Amino acid sequence: MEGLAPEQIKEREDLLEYYELLEIKTNQNAKNVLQQLFQKKYRSPHLLPNYNDFDKEGPDNDLTHTVRLNESISINGKPYELKVEGVAKKLKHAQIKAAENACDILYLPYNKI
Repeated sequence: MEGLAPEQIKEREDLLEYYELLEIKTNQNAKNVLQQLFQKKYRSPHLLPNYNDFDKEGPDNDLTHTVRLNESISINGKPYELKVEGVAKKLKHAQIKAAENACDILYLPYNKI
């Protein structure tokens, strides 16, 4: 845990314990892991992170997608603002990249694609 201040190490440990209590399956891609967190935290299969297809650049046969995730979540009494972007050639991959950035903020483990 190089580069983390003692309070960040404690926060990370507390969050990992919380994810374990929720039984989050972290052996999946970041989008699936983040979706599990929202579903279990809010006890609803319908409350999912919302990815906005913000921008498309390039010719139709070579588009680059930019998506934005703009969500808030409170864990252990601490609010987290998940204002992140993901950029990729495929829309699904851009969503996964945005979810990876959100998971990194939350110290939420995932399998990187």
